[in-house]
Amino acid sequence: MDSRVRVWQKGLLVVVLMCGGASDAGAEFRTLTVAVAHYAAVDPQTMREAKRIASEVYRRAGIDIQWVELSTYEDATRFYVNVLSKEMAAPFFSSEETVGFAVPGSRAANVIYGRIREIAGRRHVAFGLLLGYVIAHELGHLLLPAHSHSSYGLMRASMDLKLAEAKKLRFTPDQVALMRERLAMPPVVSTH
Repeated sequence: MDSRVRVWQKGLLVVVLMCGGASDAGAEFRTLTVAVAHYAAVDPQTMREAKRIASEVYRRAGIDIQWVELSTYEDATRFYVNVLSKEMAAPFFSSEETVGFAVPGSRAANVIYGRIREIAGRRHVAFGLLLGYVIAHELGHLLLPAHSHSSYGLMRASMDLKLAEAKKLRFTPDQVALMRERLAMPPVVSTH
């Protein structure tokens, strides 16, 4: 084999290793513990698909979601996803296009089941897929600073359904760095 080919092949290996991403062996995964509160009747198969999609998005960012059962007490290390009915969310939003909300710095993300289901049907997108991306987006608000919508990717204010269907919605590299940094910090417990 020609020595130029060997050098090129070794160089390619270095480039592949350098561009691999957070999930490679060199980077340590962060853990995000999430409990889901079901206030709307989501069928178990749809919820499994939604969790799988959300987990995949975070895994690509070097974050492993640990889905746990909802308990009766609040845990300072746990984040929550409230799956709300349309009626529960109606007093807060007039737009029928709003499918979720979260307050940055809090521990609870909210997704509006009925609206997500309607949009999925109207736009011919798999319901579990759309629910998973909305969960991932709203959890992103909990881990990122205020006003964290971006011009592209998962954190756009309006979801790109074509990218969702192709399973290509991702966090930006800057967002990944911020979320991983937040998850590396110990939880703060406030006392009054």
